[in-house]
Amino acid sequence: MIRSVKLTYKLIRTGLTLCLLFPALLYAGDVTLSWDQPVTSSNDTLIRGHKVFYGTTSGNYAKSMNVGNVTTCNITGLTEGVAYYFAVTAYDVSGNESEYSNEISTTISAVNNNPPSIPQLVSPANYQMDLETTAEFQWEKSVDPDGDAVTYDLYICEDENFATSCITETNIASAQQGSIFYADLGLDRTLLLLGIIIGFMNIAADRDKIKRYIIAIIITGMLLVSCGGGGNGSSVSSNNGDTINGTFSGISRTVSGLKTGTAYYWKVLARDNKGGETVSSTQSFDTR
Repeated sequence: MIRSVKLTYKLIRTGLTLCLLFPALLYAGDVTLSWDQPVTSSNDTLIRGHKVFYGTTSGNYAKSMNVGNVTTCNITGLTEGVAYYFAVTAYDVSGNESEYSNEISTTISAVNNNPPSIPQLVSPANYQMDLETTAEFQWEKSVDPDGDAVTYDLYICEDENFATSCITETNIASAQQGSIFYADLGLDRTLLLLGIIIGFMNIAADRDKIKRYIIAIIITGMLLVSCGGGGNGSSVSSNNGDTINGTFSGISRTVSGLKTGTAYYWKVLARDNKGGETVSSTQSFDTR
């Protein structure tokens, strides 16, 4: 007969593995269990292995795993803030299995995540007047105490509560290189561009007008795609913000399509990849 196993528990670490779930972020934890080799009633009884049982209800183990002839086991993927209960059994070469060991439990501790520092708005200045309808928005990079990657959301709204009439740009990466344009050329510019291309195609030697029109449409589409997808009549270009006129070392975003003679409010939200967020102060400006 195999006597029950004495189980001890040691929390060796709580992981920071991010589970990308919606709508909430869950952080996984790892635990290590160890136990004494059980005492058998006969020297002829050979221990073949052990089984680990665990669940979120005492005495009711929803999960089990055969770990073989070892006396320690690492269990991963446990959820932050949840209490888990563990027990172990042993089995011999004949398939005889012991009773459950003593039960131990632990709650996976939450790991504190420090959010990024608050973004500091640089330009446009607060209450700036007579701004052009194309303006460059600048803010200082946030610092994350945990060294996490930081991205930004830019909000520009006519409503100081940022609920309506907004131009928004999300997931602006501080390391983003080059320029990315989100431009709406407008119907008039699109028709003008198409007309110019068709005119050039008519000059070409190809006598098949249908083919020329198809080629013209394809070229126009490619040009529109290269300028980006439309939205609310505004355009946004990005800059990594490392240097602007040799001095600025923050983040820069150029926005066009602002309305004339309009009061705007803007702010920036900084977020890390573990759910930490901070938001800047709100500043306002007027276009001419």
